[in-house]
Amino acid sequence: NQVGLVIVLFVGGYFVQQGRMSLGEFYAFVAYLSGMTETIWTISWFFVSTKMVEASISRLEQLEKFPDAEYGHDRPRKLTPSISIQEASFTFPDSREPIFQDISFTIQPGEIAAVTGPVGCGKTTLLNL
Repeated sequence: NQVGLVIVLFVGGYFVQQGRMSLGEFYAFVAYLSGMTETIWTISWFFVSTKMVEASISRLEQLEKFPDAEYGHDRPRKLTPSISIQEASFTFPDSREPIFQDISFTIQPGEIAAVTGPVGCGKTTLLNL
């Protein structure tokens, strides 16, 4: 877009200097060209946006095809035994410092637990144990 404008300014300036175009004609031409460029850009962005919306709608339609989740079973599901970690520590092979040390916890059946902390503190490593 900018390269085209530079070319128009260069060629138009040359025509004005040679007397083949008046300064007013050149100004009018650049003004019309700028308006057309903006319009073309807006129209092209509209088509790009339309394609993005179509892709989003397609993805939403795919999600609608998934079966609904089942809630409320007739019988209680068999719950797994509790999960217990006692005094767990972990150090990567190439490190001297443990990323966590002496961690102990128990999660009872049906209980919801969250492992939180800053990036790189060992959350994923703990869950992989």
